[in-house]
Amino acid sequence: MKWPETDRDLSTVGSIAEREHAAVARIFLPVPGASGPTSWSSIAADAGIELAAQTPWSELAETGLPNARGLQSPYGEVDESVVKVLTQLLPAHTESRELYAVLSPMRDDAVPAGFDFTRIPWSDGRTRWHDGHHLIARIGFEDLHLFTEQENRQFPVALIPGDLGFMVGCAAYSDSLIVSGSNDLVRDLAATDLEWLPTTRSAPLPVEYLPQ
Repeated sequence: MKWPETDRDLSTVGSIAEREHAAVARIFLPVPGASGPTSWSSIAADAGIELAAQTPWSELAETGLPNARGLQSPYGEVDESVVKVLTQLLPAHTESRELYAVLSPMRDDAVPAGFDFTRIPWSDGRTRWHDGHHLIARIGFEDLHLFTEQENRQFPVALIPGDLGFMVGCAAYSDSLIVSGSNDLVRDLAATDLEWLPTTRSAPLPVEYLPQ
């Protein structure tokens, strides 16, 4: 398969979005709490902040509202409700039945059960998040739920179909998923109950920590 041509600068959305795709969107991960997940927009509205595609979680956290409501940071946690919607949304936007999941290096005992992972060194330098040793698996859309069953629920760094019809990226310590693909994909995304906003490749990558 053809691996995606992303931007080299790991500080921008373009580093985990395919250059050839027509549209890019940021999906805000639900904010976990004792009484269930909370949306970013409800927190922002109560804090008098206009939620934008570039709003970092730290801006909402600094208001004190999440802490006062017993909410946890959304960093690194992908709620099963998000994965369920992606499982239903994404297949219509690829003609390929081959789906590849690329994960950050992790302990062997943290690798999700049910996948046949292989360690592959990426060295072509075209995409920064391919540097070093990653785990890669060929999976089915029906297998995505397995990523929410890990102890730390770590979503793939990249989710890529064989024909590159779309790309879902999740940088380390991210509070969001970045989706790139066709305008039709974004149209269908708008019909879901996911919280998202259109963004651009030059927008800052919404992460808590950027690897050096």
